Amino acid sequence: MQEKFQKYLDYKEKINFNYKGYPVEKILSVDIASIAFGIKKFRLKGLFGFFFSRKIVFPEIGKNDVLYSMGDYKRKDYYALLDYVREQTPGHLVDLNDNGRIVTINVINILKALVHIFSEGQGIALKDKLMLAVSYTYIMNYIDEIERNESALPGAYVSFCSSHINEAVIDIFFQKRSIPTYTLQHGLYFLFKDKTIDAICYENIIANKLLCWGEYTREQFVEYGVPAEKLIVAGYPGTFESLKKREVKEKFTILLLLSRYMFHENNIHILNIVSSVKKLNKNINIDVKMHPSLKESDYHRVFEEHGFSLCKEGTIKSLLKNGEYDMTISYNSTAYYDSYMSNCVSLRYLDKDSDGSIDVLDDGFDSVTSLSEKIAIFSQDMKTDLFWRQVEERLAFICGFNINKYNEEIKTQQLLERNKEVEK
Repeated sequence: MQEKFQKYLDYKEKINFNYKGYPVEKILSVDIASIAFGIKKFRLKGLFGFFFSRKIVFPEIGKNDVLYSMGDYKRKDYYALLDYVREQTPGHLVDLNDNGRIVTINVINILKALVHIFSEGQGIALKDKLMLAVSYTYIMNYIDEIERNESALPGAYVSFCSSHINEAVIDIFFQKRSIPTYTLQHGLYFLFKDKTIDAICYENIIANKLLCWGEYTREQFVEYGVPAEKLIVAGYPGTFESLKKREVKEKFTILLLLSRYMFHENNIHILNIVSSVKKLNKNINIDVKMHPSLKESDYHRVFEEHGFSLCKEGTIKSLLKNGEYDMTISYNSTAYYDSYMSNCVSLRYLDKDSDGSIDVLDDGFDSVTSLSEKIAIFSQDMKTDLFWRQVEERLAFICGFNINKYNEEIKTQQLLERNKEVEK
């Protein structure tokens, strides 16, 4: 992974390009990384991308308004995070799922992209160059389109994720016009021991400020070199009740949270461990929640063999709120923290591919024996109030549990900007 991340950094440095005040290589960081990591593959039909742009329609807004955006991620859990922030500081939304791509033929932009990528991208494979040239053309077309916008400006702009392509353009559009910009944290951000593509979350912060969940992320990013003033601890974007002691039911039900597709082999290993534990303890039931990137067909045989069932649809919070599940099992996922915040212990699998994120408690396992031991220990610990007070303290530091400073930060910055205008 480290070699691939360095390849991504090398690509960015070679093909850096400023177009109308927009740093195109920063805007396209996710795209460049996807190519460098081998995630994005060349397809002939991808060349049609030379003829696309995106049209953004801004709502009617004023200088006292806050404007939000949501990228075209199509994730219900992402909308839940953004909706919480909008409840604290109401504002209009630009949903990129409703602002689609449009056909644009700009031969000059196509030639600019091809000349730049092929002249500066020495050592980059031909197919990678073509994919990059397509992306550069799309961004230039997109910039041309958004710069035609003459709508009134908001007092502040909050993107869901300014590191991603389409929201990055909007963020820089407002920065050029001296509008304060923010972006949200949508998973546990930390310094990865082995830099995956997710390391872009701290390598490429485009917004003026990142609204962090907890002090843990702030400390991690400062250690990396992100200026402290760019990082604001705003709290986890969600409402949770105080954590309470749990009673253990005779029939113990565990929700197994499978990780994303890149960890498919690890998922299979976890399923085998959990199956062995289930055979040793007939009072344990197992339901499985699939990550959105997984295909059920890849796991159907394993589920049938081990007698596992898929859980009903829903977010982690909604699945855990009625106490149906006594524990969860997780791997390389923010779901680990979501589970604890929902008053449910989460045991997490540890192996050579573990991401190295911070523990809430000593709840890791790597074998049938250690998982059995952890289930026995935590099924007793979770019956005490003292245990859950310790969990709350850890979650406050790691995730900003029950901290809420979104309105305070956004409104304060708007006031500062208005005062600057008055002084001028």
